[in-house]
Amino acid sequence: MNYQRKRLRLTTVVSLLSAVVILFSACGSAGGKDNRTLDEKGVYETGFPIVKEPVTLSIMTFDFNNGVDPKTTELMKALEKSTNIKLDWTVTTGHAAANLQAAYAADDLADIISGFYCDIAYQWPYIQQGMVMQLDDLIPKYAPNIAAMFKSQPYTKYMSTAMDGKIYSLPNVLEADDSDNSTGMLINTKWLKALGLKMPANTTDLVSVLRAFKNGDPNGNGKADEVPMMLHTDLPGEMYGWFGVSYNSEFPMYLKEGKEIAYAPLSEGYKSTLKFAASLANEKLLNTSFIDVDDLTGYSAVVNAAVETVGVVGGWNVTAFDMDSNRQLNDYAYLGALSADGAAFVNNTTGYPHIWSDKTLISSKCKNPEAALRFLDYFYGEEGAMWLAYGPPGDKNAWNIKDGKYVKTLNNCPADMTVSSWMNTLTVGQCLPTYTSKNLTI
Repeated sequence: MNYQRKRLRLTTVVSLLSAVVILFSACGSAGGKDNRTLDEKGVYETGFPIVKEPVTLSIMTFDFNNGVDPKTTELMKALEKSTNIKLDWTVTTGHAAANLQAAYAADDLADIISGFYCDIAYQWPYIQQGMVMQLDDLIPKYAPNIAAMFKSQPYTKYMSTAMDGKIYSLPNVLEADDSDNSTGMLINTKWLKALGLKMPANTTDLVSVLRAFKNGDPNGNGKADEVPMMLHTDLPGEMYGWFGVSYNSEFPMYLKEGKEIAYAPLSEGYKSTLKFAASLANEKLLNTSFIDVDDLTGYSAVVNAAVETVGVVGGWNVTAFDMDSNRQLNDYAYLGALSADGAAFVNNTTGYPHIWSDKTLISSKCKNPEAALRFLDYFYGEEGAMWLAYGPPGDKNAWNIKDGKYVKTLNNCPADMTVSSWMNTLTVGQCLPTYTSKNLTI
């Protein structure tokens, strides 16, 4: 399922909005008395460590790390030391919904359930049985980052509210930037250069480029084997933003003119997107043999084939994490946000952000939900979002802080590893929830 394996988009440099606060400086004064408020369960309301005495919390999640044990990642080793919280991981593979349903049926729930992306309506019967913790009363005291997000971005609270008006799940939120509604589309810049073409700026330009890719033999092998464009599914999610609507099958609602919540499939932009994609397919500019949505091997084969045959390739897995080969790095670039005639491109102001409202739950079996919520709340702050995306900062790691800015250092990747495999040793990524604001698109 594509929603189980989405990756966050990366940008090169992100400016801090406030003074940089390093994780380990968030604790009480070094060597002095800790004057922070401590509740009856030994949980501090602010700062690190989160708990006075070490606590172990169980967590059940999906395998987003390709078999790497989450507890061995640099992120979890660092957080265990700084927070005083250890996570006992149960990592599942296979069909996520079936695994979660089995856990509910057996009443064998971990303290934290995260990463299954199973709709809250699906879990509603179990919530009604009291198997999931209600969080409304805990958030104001133990989740300042979540509370701030709910206040500044009310849609996040709206989308996280269950049928009874209560909150049982914590969302995963990715605010869209201008390229986010052109999800992970790469264009072959080597072909553009070979044919003397410029990077397309709108859909009219794109059609001209795709026609040139089809007829101009840009790979120079004397064969008409070029595929102008190939996507990962028959619904062109990469293009909706071009026609003025933000849409994803998981969250079909969007903010119309930045205010009114609307249903995307009924919009003119949605219909125009499908018409445009159909016109490309009819002209054989868009290949209708799609890359399987869960097939990373298939994607790599397309981009890294001995003879390049695809001009534009798109899909959920086309991110900087997966641009591991020299060919990808040298021959491809992100296809920038395009606009269609008469359409206002959906951006981070007008577009509906990507929100998975059912990302993470705390089960009623959890004996210290206060500690669990405080731990999870960290990743809804700017610093925590960076840690979850890249792992701990450092001169030899995937990011660092330089001159008051967050800077990617993916070139530190060991020579014998891909960026994707390296990242799996640094962070648990999608196993935990986060809030990536438009000010911190990572």
